[in-house]
Amino acid sequence: YDTEYANKCLAAAKLSFNYLIENPEEKPFIQGDFDTGGYQTRDYDDKLWAAAELWETTGEDKYLEYFEKAVAEIDFKSDENWDWGNVTNLALFTYILSDREGKTPNVMSSIRENIIKTADTITRKSQSDMYGRPLDLYYWGCNGTVARQTLNLFVANKLQQNNTYRVVAQNAVDHLFGRNFYNRSFVTGLGHNPPMNPHDRRSGADKIVAPWPGYLVGGGHSATDWVDLEDDYARNEVAINWQAPLVFALAWMLK
Repeated sequence: YDTEYANKCLAAAKLSFNYLIENPEEKPFIQGDFDTGGYQTRDYDDKLWAAAELWETTGEDKYLEYFEKAVAEIDFKSDENWDWGNVTNLALFTYILSDREGKTPNVMSSIRENIIKTADTITRKSQSDMYGRPLDLYYWGCNGTVARQTLNLFVANKLQQNNTYRVVAQNAVDHLFGRNFYNRSFVTGLGHNPPMNPHDRRSGADKIVAPWPGYLVGGGHSATDWVDLEDDYARNEVAINWQAPLVFALAWMLK
């Protein structure tokens, strides 16, 4: 990797974290004349993840101490339904999978217990769904959450090997690639009868009929209301936070 650039990023991360600790009040984003969706969230989860990554990267005790105190304040909770607005899971995963020494045993056991408990909840919901879908809700970008739940299952499987977790992750992938109400893949260019008209400017502007391949669309807001229309940004949009977990899920299936 690029050592010089990595060191520059690490220095910036340390500086940013120190500033947030010294200035704990939350300052909401002022949207002004910038016309887009609202993306207001609290920052406790971002600081938690930052502390976990800085500890994993540097091994410095102050980051571990911050993490373990902050995670106790949220009862070591792992989430089954999560996205960019709450990255607590990513903090927990970094901490629990770290090989570094110094972790407090009761913090480790509490996080481990909650991660496995969440994976078991995801498993039960998949087993009770006619399509094997592990998420029992439908909303904007829910296909991304279905893909993202494979991370919960992967980490739980690392902590307590259970082939059922892998089966449920496969169920999630199967749902995204066609085992659903529509009998259609939700991924452009892949699977049976995939989307042809994603809400994606690259695909819509290149004068080529087929869309760019490999994009996961957001999916319906109920099990039966998805339509493959370019203008339907609420159901047929693509986004990096849906795409990334799909790549992860497929990589796990291929391993």
